[in-house]
Amino acid sequence: MAQQRQIKKLDELMDGALTERFNYEMDRVLQNVFDLNADPKKKRQIQIVIEITPNERRDAAEFKVDVKSKLAQPMPVAQTVMLILRFNENANAALFEGDGGAWKLRAVQNIRNWLVESLAGCNVEIIA
Repeated sequence: MAQQRQIKKLDELMDGALTERFNYEMDRVLQNVFDLNADPKKKRQIQIVIEITPNERRDAAEFKVDVKSKLAQPMPVAQTVMLILRFNENANAALFEGDGGAWKLRAVQNIRNWLVESLAGCNVEIIA
């Protein structure tokens, strides 16, 4: 005859397998709660499903345990990016991501350098 054992706690069900799976899913949920990319207002969920199928004589039963979690998905990331269209000396165009205004400073410096070079010998003061 099979050993009889009364199940009084969920920890005792399936030799602790349910508790292990619950702890695993709880860890996933808590990581998701503290993930700065996940929406803090979305609810998280842990679902435990226990299926019990007795045999014909009802002296044994098959237990199936399923533990699932529903997590908050990462929030979409949006950013406005300055796009710059540049042409090289062969008139080939390329699109570049702006760099927060540093390109303007380089452009002014490049124009200044060109003016200094082009107007060398002229009595002109460049104040850029």
